[in-house]
Amino acid sequence: MRLSSCAAVALIAISVSCGSESGTNAGPIVANVVITSTRTVTTPGTPLQLTVSAFDAAGTLIATPGVFAWASSAPSVARVTQTGLVTPVAPGTVTITAALRGVTGSISVVVAPLTQATKDTIFTLPLAFSPDNVTITAGQSVTFLFAGDLHNVIFKPANPSGSPPDIQETKNVAVTRSFNTKGTFAFDCLIHPGMSGFVVVQ
Repeated sequence: MRLSSCAAVALIAISVSCGSESGTNAGPIVANVVITSTRTVTTPGTPLQLTVSAFDAAGTLIATPGVFAWASSAPSVARVTQTGLVTPVAPGTVTITAALRGVTGSISVVVAPLTQATKDTIFTLPLAFSPDNVTITAGQSVTFLFAGDLHNVIFKPANPSGSPPDIQETKNVAVTRSFNTKGTFAFDCLIHPGMSGFVVVQ
């Protein structure tokens, strides 16, 4: 009878131990981790907040996925906190990652020199130009800042004469175009339908 009692106690101990270990790894199975941001180009000293989401194998958002582990591929360019807040340090390109239960998501962030990020700068977000329009004076330039996704800038044939050269597929660079003729110059990213913008030259 005493042996039976000891065996019962041992069985209870094993069950409690297993339950505790299971609780540590509890959570839905993660199939994909996605990091998003309203912009992926910034300048030194201008923080950038990233958002991360986890999805299961069916593509369903996991409401309470757990705690992600954030990391930066180049802390000398930009650091990231465990809440996804990026602090740019110096010009360059950095990959920010967030990992959860063996699955990692990533996003490229471009830290542009302060001299390039002016009111006449257009950033290329994953699916939009930001801002999608600027107004300048004839003879001035607009800088297109490309982050980690491939984009192009193709000026519409219907534009007034004097459109600057198109910008072919590129990423992680800054490209400047001068506008010497007054008018409205519309452009598209042909890689991403619906991604459009325009420059008004006064």
